[in-house]
Amino acid sequence: MVEWARFGNMSVQRPHLLVPRRLGWCRGPRNCEVMGIPLSKQELESKLWRAADILRGQIDAADYKNYIFSIMFLKRLSDRFDEEVESAVALGVPREAALYDSDEHEFFVPEEARWPALIRASMNPGEVLNMVGEEIEYANTPRLDGILTGVNWSDESKLGSPSNRERIIRNLLNHFNDLDLSDRDLTGGGGGGEGGGEQTKYG
Repeated sequence: MVEWARFGNMSVQRPHLLVPRRLGWCRGPRNCEVMGIPLSKQELESKLWRAADILRGQIDAADYKNYIFSIMFLKRLSDRFDEEVESAVALGVPREAALYDSDEHEFFVPEEARWPALIRASMNPGEVLNMVGEEIEYANTPRLDGILTGVNWSDESKLGSPSNRERIIRNLLNHFNDLDLSDRDLTGGGGGGEGGGEQTKYG
């Protein structure tokens, strides 16, 4: 198996296990698929480096990947949900139904768990992210069971004091806020597959 990423002293040899392959997370060193849509290695690498910079010196390097991939997955779910809403409305589905009917979506994201709500949250962002993970998993059980709740955003032993946790979380949310992970804006980065022996290091 190709080793394609390293966070501090932690190698990520099979990052698709963080979000199972059935959801199409990462599949090789030259490109990464987010739920089946390729994101170029260069774009991913840049975002990961800068996210690692946010966490560097704040938490153990071995935990970088868990928090980074978790928040990226939340962003992907929300962006794809919004895209499905617009597609459904374009096909004649009433907007109210497109927003609140789970049958219109591959993965349903409750209103309070969508990305704009996370950005607006004014207090206890760690508790908010934990609640959001639970709600998304519940709305999509059993397909997402354990995917988001496996990361504890209120873990004082990993993220420190409440003020430190809030600063880290808000910085990560702002960092990924401008990354559009909807299908329409994700393009292939050339190359692909499991071959090659490239390694990208973070930390």
